[in-house]
Amino acid sequence: MGAGDTGSYPNISSSRSTRPTSPPAASCATRRMRGDRARFTCRSICSLSSDSTSLSRSIISSQNRREEMGMPGFAPIVGAPFGVESDFDLSRPIDAVEGYAIRRAFAEHKLLVFRNQNLSQDEQARALGTLGDVLPAGREVGEVSVDGTLGSSALAFHSDLIFTEEPIKVLSLHAIDVAEGETVTRFANGIAAARHLSPALRDRLSQTPALALMSIVQSRRAIPVVIPDILPRAERPALIAHPATGEPILYVTEMQTVRLGGMYEADSDELLHLLFGLLYAPANIYEHRWRRGDLVIWDNLALQHGRPDLAGVARRRLQRACVADHDFAELCPDFNSSDPRVKALGRGEDYTADTATY
Repeated sequence: MGAGDTGSYPNISSSRSTRPTSPPAASCATRRMRGDRARFTCRSICSLSSDSTSLSRSIISSQNRREEMGMPGFAPIVGAPFGVESDFDLSRPIDAVEGYAIRRAFAEHKLLVFRNQNLSQDEQARALGTLGDVLPAGREVGEVSVDGTLGSSALAFHSDLIFTEEPIKVLSLHAIDVAEGETVTRFANGIAAARHLSPALRDRLSQTPALALMSIVQSRRAIPVVIPDILPRAERPALIAHPATGEPILYVTEMQTVRLGGMYEADSDELLHLLFGLLYAPANIYEHRWRRGDLVIWDNLALQHGRPDLAGVARRRLQRACVADHDFAELCPDFNSSDPRVKALGRGEDYTADTATY
């Protein structure tokens, strides 16, 4: 299905003899969401100052530096369906007016690429701080590389921490050392996909719960036969409103969305397949080919990300920082990665709560 198709969506039958599937009862790992705005509160990552007096003072006080450095200028990324890029130097402190320009661009485009940067972890965090509160180093993964965290395996499309009450708000990766042009990250636009839904389906999905589960197998869609009660999960509508702009977002992912509630499993699978067709259509994907010095900042609610297998890629070291109120350990205090049952799931074995002997 192409990105411009609304498609022919199935009428969900209620006449089948089997019972609809439903998520397991809530446990200490379960994180339920009520309403598409619940717990998505965030510091105004895209709010624009309404205090004209304060803004005028900022403009006057920063005039000399703006003349020296220039305001952040953004241009569309050539060949990309969304996102903008800039060569604005983020290594220096960002004043109020420059921060305003960055927030405005981020609110509109959801993905910013800053070229030719050379940022320390602290400088990256300071730049990202224009969009919200950055988690301190050590509370989230600070670097990904082919020989370190996440390794070189493929990653299916996902949204970081969608399986918790509070998904990460903003993510950033900075290319410290990469083999030029040999490695990519792919982004899918949930807002653009939502625009292609029919009004009736859009209304329906805004009231249809989608169960998201922490995925142990991350290279592909691998939904266990029995939903493990040892894995964190969250339920929220399949179509949510962006907490800052109100834009509808199709918020189901290839890696983490298990099923849609209120329907038979086969019907849920069929509808998810059609929704994934919209989300991951070539016209709805931006493939970022990394260059040394790139800093990519994106909205983790509006956009999903993934990557192909990186086998054979010699160098890929990306520095990471994110905007969030809480880290994984705070949101999922009961999860134990050393649990033998978790390791068994990672090997592709099915989990059965009553008979598990892993």
